[in-house]
Amino acid sequence: MTLRQRTALYLSVPAALLLAWDIFVAANDVKDDTISELLRDLGTAVYTLPFLFGIVMGHLFENSDTRPNRFKMLFPVAIAVVLLDITGYMHYPGGNFIFFTFGVGFGAYLWPQKMAK
Repeated sequence: MTLRQRTALYLSVPAALLLAWDIFVAANDVKDDTISELLRDLGTAVYTLPFLFGIVMGHLFENSDTRPNRFKMLFPVAIAVVLLDITGYMHYPGGNFIFFTFGVGFGAYLWPQKMAK
């Protein structure tokens, strides 16, 4: 088994388990117990979470033909967002979407994947 196949396996098995769990808890009568609802509530309470998800999404889906040396800028930006989150600035309805959008931009600009040649 190659490393690429192992990586696919290590990603797909937990994803399938999480999907099965989410379907199981969605079928019961208890409110607010699905993974989506949990992440929605956490993302509304802690805006750093949508920002971090945005960084990962920007990294995963943005390619670059050269590997820029901007990764070191990601940490000060992330620390600034965490401080904004802790102090309560930017906490308003829709703020989690704005943090996610900024995260996608930072992830795409500061941490793009290198394109295969």
